[in-house]
Amino acid sequence: MLIGDDFDKIEFTLLGLNLVEPNSIIGDSLLAVMAFIMAFKTKKFKDTSKCFWNWYLFFLTFGVTFIFGGLGHTFYPYWGIIGKYPGWLGSIVSIYFIEKAFISLLSGNTPFFNYQKLALGKLVLVLIIEIFVFILFD
Repeated sequence: MLIGDDFDKIEFTLLGLNLVEPNSIIGDSLLAVMAFIMAFKTKKFKDTSKCFWNWYLFFLTFGVTFIFGGLGHTFYPYWGIIGKYPGWLGSIVSIYFIEKAFISLLSGNTPFFNYQKLALGKLVLVLIIEIFVFILFD
């Protein structure tokens, strides 16, 4: 095996479309289903705590991100690299909800709102940087 060597993609045909990486759509779909199950299980607690509400949003966005990721890989011959953008951006948003879940557990004299502003600022900054990467290096 050579480092940096690009290996052939597994190709398959479905409904007249030439698609690639069936393992990606299968794996990502399974992960999405698991994320939606976790969101459903967390949903019953979301009214009791901001932490559970943010975990619910995390699992929801995480599942949607996996769906976009699987589709982006499978439809790569048609969509190109642009088809992977929604998955990449969605993963950044899901990380934001994890941060908010853990911030909501802070108590006492901690500057709670400062951490929330920091998390939101990081989200906006990373999304802007990612969009610039898309524009400059595509």
